[in-house]
Amino acid sequence: MGETLSLNISKKNLNKALRMLNTGYKSHKKYAEVYSVAFKVDNQNKVSVLVPGGEYIIDAETSAAGCFALNYKWFKMLVKDCKTKSLDFKVESGLLTVNNTVSVRVKQYDGDIDIPLSLSYSAGEMARLDLSKIEKDVIDFWGLASQIENAREEVEKCIDKAYLQVAKYLPPKLTSSAFKAKLRKELLIKNPDPVE
Repeated sequence: MGETLSLNISKKNLNKALRMLNTGYKSHKKYAEVYSVAFKVDNQNKVSVLVPGGEYIIDAETSAAGCFALNYKWFKMLVKDCKTKSLDFKVESGLLTVNNTVSVRVKQYDGDIDIPLSLSYSAGEMARLDLSKIEKDVIDFWGLASQIENAREEVEKCIDKAYLQVAKYLPPKLTSSAFKAKLRKELLIKNPDPVE
């Protein structure tokens, strides 16, 4: 990622993209400190604005290809407070400079950042992510480690609660651990180990 990535995007287009993707942010507001928005340039004069499970493509003046992410909440405030009609981004060595005045550290990534989630993904959807098919760098890029861990804890609590509610109806040979293992197999995960 030695090449400088430059983007010039109208505030109108940025606001439109953020409005279209805001459902995801609202659904996961408790993770506002780690919830990210990413900008990916593959084609000249087009930018994909992404959040986990959502993408909106807008026109922009671009140079080079690349991808970077930053905090959604912070970025939304920056766009709202911007007085100019367009924002000029320059990304180099993990540093984003906006309109030659504000600089902030960003995450950059060269590979595929797709994550198989819906825009308003649930704890169950998050807990079922097959991490064997997703690079750890992608999880880090999106800041999803804490969400995955919390989702799995939530599902585990629900499994414990379900067992307590049906325990007296279960066959005598079906132990607590066997019952929970069957539920886990159906509800959860192909890889029950927590994200490190």
